[in-house]
Order: sequence, then C-alpha cells, then structure tokens
Amino acid sequence: MEPAGYGVFSDGAYLGANPAVATAVNMAQFYTGWEHFCKWGRAGGLPSEPGSYGGFNEVDYLAANTDIYLALIRGQYGITNGWDHYIRGGIQEGRQLKP
Repeated sequence: MEPAGYGVFSDGAYLGANPAVATAVNMAQFYTGWEHFCKWGRAGGLPSEPGSYGGFNEVDYLAANTDIYLALIRGQYGITNGWDHYIRGGIQEGRQLKP
C-alpha cells in the first residue's frame, strides 16, 4: 500500500531530478526520495520529476542494461539510479530503454 499523497510519485525520477537529494539518500541522511520530498522537497519547490523523464522506466532500463544494474549495486561510476546513468551517458552511448 502506498503512503497517502504518493500518487504517481517516482522515487527514481525524484532522485534523478535532484542529484543532491540522491547523494543524501545514499549517505543515509534520508531513507528514500519520498521521505525527503515530504519533509523538504515539496515545500521547497523541488521538481518531483525531470521534465524530460517522459516514459522512462527504471526497471526496463536496468533490465536492458544489466551491466549498469550491476554497476549500481556495486556502487560504481558514481551513479544513483538508472535515470542518473541514462542522462549522464546512456543517451550518448545509445543505450536501449527496454529489454
């Protein structure tokens, strides 16, 4: 069951749109992007979704790019999620969005 007010919120999108928040989550200052959004982000006007996020699907992207999934698990390349990788280099590399 989703928390009240969650709606279509995407943790991956929020962290991709707000890299400083992603860093804070990775440093265990917050459990999730949703927690940060509720405590600070909404009131601070932080975007909950990048403008160009469109139909990007985190699960599909990582399934199509298992090397990135493994790098994410291993903490390599300084990426915080699939969206982070996609906008930093996946687009230029021509990475597939779906398996």
